[in-house]
Amino acid sequence: MRRPAIITILAAVLLAVSITGCAGSSRQSERATVTGEQTPDQQTERAAMTRERTPETGAREQYAAAERELRAAVAAGRISEEQAKERLEAMQERMAGMRERMGREQASESGIRERMTREQLAEIRAELAAAIEAGTITEEQARERMVAMRERMGREQAAERSIRERFAATERELRAAVEAGRITEEQARERMAGMRERMGREQASESGIRERMTREQLAEIRAELAAAIEAGRITEEQARERMAGMRESMAGGRERIAPGREIALFNGRDLSGWEYFLVDENARMEDVWSVEDGILVCAGDPRGYLSTDEEYENFRLVVEWRWPEEPGNSGVLLRITGEPEMLPNCAEAQLRSGSAGDMYGFNGFKIGGDEERLSEISIGWSLPALERNEKKPGEWNRYEITVRGGTITVMLNGKLVNEATDCDVRPGRIGLQSEGGVIHFRSITLVPIGGR
Repeated sequence: MRRPAIITILAAVLLAVSITGCAGSSRQSERATVTGEQTPDQQTERAAMTRERTPETGAREQYAAAERELRAAVAAGRISEEQAKERLEAMQERMAGMRERMGREQASESGIRERMTREQLAEIRAELAAAIEAGTITEEQARERMVAMRERMGREQAAERSIRERFAATERELRAAVEAGRITEEQARERMAGMRERMGREQASESGIRERMTREQLAEIRAELAAAIEAGRITEEQARERMAGMRESMAGGRERIAPGREIALFNGRDLSGWEYFLVDENARMEDVWSVEDGILVCAGDPRGYLSTDEEYENFRLVVEWRWPEEPGNSGVLLRITGEPEMLPNCAEAQLRSGSAGDMYGFNGFKIGGDEERLSEISIGWSLPALERNEKKPGEWNRYEITVRGGTITVMLNGKLVNEATDCDVRPGRIGLQSEGGVIHFRSITLVPIGGR
């Protein structure tokens, strides 16, 4: 048996190298301390930390470092060769399992994204084919839109890949730092948690961009159908059917809004998710509506309204508002349908100063209620509030409006002030009026609920 002799010789060589290396390292460290320079060891460590590693390279480097440490431990007599072999084999198994798991996760995510992309492109292709058939766009315009859509999706996928790569690189660096003893496992976990949180915010932002793209597509198609109606190529009924089919198609590729899930209709930053109508055709949205310090500001003139892109049938709606200057007139519109006009087909919860809590049914929208309060007027139906509970100008008021089936109840600052019954039941948009006075809105949220 010659192995003990070999180990003894190897240990002696390593000990000599170690003593020489320590002496050289000590002199380099002393010089570095005096001059402020980095020692070769520090330079090597810094380069290893800063250069970009692939997952395979990082794994090989970790394994090689572990192997060197175990050989040194064997040479020093701290562990046996058998123990070193077992530890290396265990490390290989862990790395193999990690590679396999990461591969499955990446393949799964990639498959889902590719399938979603294919489905989105198929839906858009079908929509463009319908638009060509209706004569609202040419084949050349359809091709240009498909090219633009593919480019947008390519940019989204590139951004997602970049996020995943950053996450993987950070994870590799932290593993190496833990192995080298530069940080603890707890510190690594905390840093990874922070990275995941940042990635979540970035992905949420990208999700918002995709939803906005969908709304922009609907707006374009709506404009094309309006042009086709004006040119006499299709009827209004055909246009409505196509829009309904379009919304259903787009919803099929997205998660449907579930009852009980709160939706922030106003995000506090911009007017994403809203469209507008103004009686002055030359006016722009920004002439009337703006966002300042998280508050939605309505100038009150020209007159018209904002409305949500999405339609809702049964829901609980919270709207907070105030009159910052001279009190004026406005309203919250519910279940808006039909052609846009100053008073569209819908119900209204009144916001006019001194009349908050009154309800109306406009342009054929039927509402009912107590006979002594309900009256038919020139613009539809009127149902005055049971009592007043509005705050003075400058203070925030809060509406909590529940729309369920044929019943609409209105709570003002925590008190029930009105209830309409036998109302028209159908999905519709939600609107905020511009009607002659500067008004502020905030905290506009909605929770879908089941009907009855």
